[in-house]
Amino acid sequence: MFYAILFNMDSFRSFWPDWLNSLQQKGLSLWVAWALDAAGPLNLLGAQFVHLTSPFLGDSEKSKALACILEDESETREFITFLREHS
Repeated sequence: MFYAILFNMDSFRSFWPDWLNSLQQKGLSLWVAWALDAAGPLNLLGAQFVHLTSPFLGDSEKSKALACILEDESETREFITFLREHS
């Protein structure tokens, strides 16, 4: 079970470079990092919103990856660090 969770986290992180490129093209990478940092506990509500709307968003793996970032505070911190280091 624990191995499966780690595997999912790593596979979810595979989306990060694509998201970074997309955010950089729009000039939003540092803004998103700031918003995630400022939102703090509200990120959990964002994760629930992503879960609720995932049937309408199309790519369920990307939706799961985004929800994972928002649900887990340490994962949120890692993503914020990733965005800031690569911007």
